[in-house]
Amino acid sequence: MKMLLAGAATTLAALAATIGTAVPAGSPDPFQVRLVTMDGAEGMAYYSHVSRSYRFISGGEPVSESVRAP
Repeated sequence: MKMLLAGAATTLAALAATIGTAVPAGSPDPFQVRLVTMDGAEGMAYYSHVSRSYRFISGGEPVSESVRAP
């Protein structure tokens, strides 16, 4: 019985340590959306810090003014 409690306590401690150190992945930079023209195509695009370029937003969903970069 003591072996079971020790195993459960070890598992809970490992789980707590993992959850306590979890952080979001990615850049803390703000999400930037702008109206851009690339290769003759114009539309809303976001800036990708990974590729260091703008990427068009697919789906044509409207973007609120609060999200757009100044």
